[in-house]
Amino acid sequence: GGPFLVPRGFGALPACSRVPIRWKCIFGLATYLYARGGEVEALDWDSVNFDEGYVLIHRAADSDTREIKSVKTKDTRKVPIESTLMP
Repeated sequence: GGPFLVPRGFGALPACSRVPIRWKCIFGLATYLYARGGEVEALDWDSVNFDEGYVLIHRAADSDTREIKSVKTKDTRKVPIESTLMP
């Protein structure tokens, strides 16, 4: 894989006035969930378990067709929801 953004390096993005709020949210989710873009695109509320504090990454949108399919590695994963994302 190529370079990726980790939560500690994410700090400057929210303060940037040139980046639309929608993109800040998308980058925030991708960063804090360690998810690929297609995985973030395929998220829905059924993937989020607030009671147990995790997001289930189990589907992804195909980059060409936008069709929802299983994740690239075929391994679903439960990613803990960091306190920064809870609001």
